Amino acid sequence: QKLKQAYFGDVAARYDANRAGAKWRAEQEAVRDFLGRIRETLGGYSLVDIPVGTGRFLEFYRELDVAATGLDVSGDMLAEAGKKAAALGYPVKLELGNILDLEDKAGGFDVALCIRLSNWLDADCLAQALVELSRTARRFVVFGVRVYPEAERTLPRALVQWLRERKRRLKGNQITIHREKSVQNAFAAAGLAVRAEREIERGAEGSRYAVYWLEKITLNGSGRT
Repeated sequence: QKLKQAYFGDVAARYDANRAGAKWRAEQEAVRDFLGRIRETLGGYSLVDIPVGTGRFLEFYRELDVAATGLDVSGDMLAEAGKKAAALGYPVKLELGNILDLEDKAGGFDVALCIRLSNWLDADCLAQALVELSRTARRFVVFGVRVYPEAERTLPRALVQWLRERKRRLKGNQITIHREKSVQNAFAAAGLAVRAEREIERGAEGSRYAVYWLEKITLNGSGRT
């Protein structure tokens, strides 16, 4: 509900322009690289992009001949994506959808992609979202998340990070920076293994933002073929 309220009207219309910068470009490069490598692995494939937002990756889908469906909780963001799709001449399916409830999409796509949503979710919702993405994708998940790395989590730094997170909450900031360990556990619980990753940026508070290429694994731990 908060995301619906956050991304409407002018916020949706100006979303891309207000975020253009080094981080945005690094995300674009990472996603384009992983989509291309997936193309080399699978050949043609289907993909669900949630949240599709304004359709920032539609040009890549057209270029790589990906059959994409875009889901979002915001109708205004979907409208912006529709304009972009029309300008590109790309026939994407755009639908309202919630990442915490993708039951009707189970097994419906080769790949699921989720960028710039995970840190709106608390730890429990993050784990649930990964389960839903894994259930929806037959083979791969591309997922962006910001974490506090465990290897750099000394006691003084952990205290500073806790204080920063506490301050965020007191100010009503809904963004959550996750513990790396909890994210890795959530990957495993959803039956996903890291195939590759691309670091996007480092935060002043010691956080690390990366885009992961995840592969579904069998119960014995081996990758699908």
